Amino acid sequence: MLLVRSLLPEVRRPLLKQMLSTPRLLRAIECHSPLSAVLAATAMSRDAQHAEFDVLWASGFSHATALALPDAELATLERRLDAIADIAAVTSKPILADGDTGGDAMAFGYLCRRLEDLGVSGVVLEDKSGSKRTSLADDANHELEDPETVCWKIAAAKDRLLSDDFLIFARIESLIAGAGMADALARAERYLHSDADAVVIHSKDRSGAEATRFMEAYRRLQQQTGVSKPLACIPTAYNHLTGAELHKHGVRLVIHGNHMIRAAYRSMQQAAELILQHDRSAEADAVCAPVKELFAAVGVETTAPKPAPRVAKLSTA
Repeated sequence: MLLVRSLLPEVRRPLLKQMLSTPRLLRAIECHSPLSAVLAATAMSRDAQHAEFDVLWASGFSHATALALPDAELATLERRLDAIADIAAVTSKPILADGDTGGDAMAFGYLCRRLEDLGVSGVVLEDKSGSKRTSLADDANHELEDPETVCWKIAAAKDRLLSDDFLIFARIESLIAGAGMADALARAERYLHSDADAVVIHSKDRSGAEATRFMEAYRRLQQQTGVSKPLACIPTAYNHLTGAELHKHGVRLVIHGNHMIRAAYRSMQQAAELILQHDRSAEADAVCAPVKELFAAVGVETTAPKPAPRVAKLSTA
């Protein structure tokens, strides 16, 4: 059975905005290739709830890792856009793209327009500057961008967009950079009054206390300012908290940011080691999907009609 279900860009693009207009919790999962996107888009819990992911997260970390590159904005912009276009071609889920630091205003505006053309629903912009380093690295030095520069970059990108459907999320990196809660909340207030459509908070505190403190403070901040914008989080470090628990703290979108690439890495590593250890591939079958499952996932048996039977022509001689 063919699982590919794509949508025209103008149909896909507004989906995330429409979803965020409701109070329910949205769940996103990372994808880095068309196959990972198909698996993410068709995944469903095996309980009575039949839960599924609402959004696909086109992760910069996972894209770089799939290319065997560090997460330091080393992949070229066009290569990144090609990867996202490939993902869009095989699923109907809304796509939220990781924009990293976005480069300068011109580069970020160009990125947003190209993503909008592809039917992507939004982009997340980190408020860091300088040489990008992955947020969860223990030894990375993170430089925060001036929030006014971030707001200006977002406003400039908005001016280049052709629709109101494409969303820009301002991602607060204060807690990652060690700048503290006060800085994170000051940035949140500034982004509430900017052209940003939503806010993302990121933290590597494994207890989750730091992130939930921000979430509660952000809820109060919205009440005080009279401005409300959806809050998203990436709970890689505090993954013991459920989506339902985070939702109670005011989160509208939970992004599971790197799990498909991590799962692929571990399974490929195990398969290679098992084949070498046993000098055959029989033992590796335990960590490999049957070939027929792959056929079904990509529609091998439905990509072309069966040829009509040939009928021999009778000679008239």
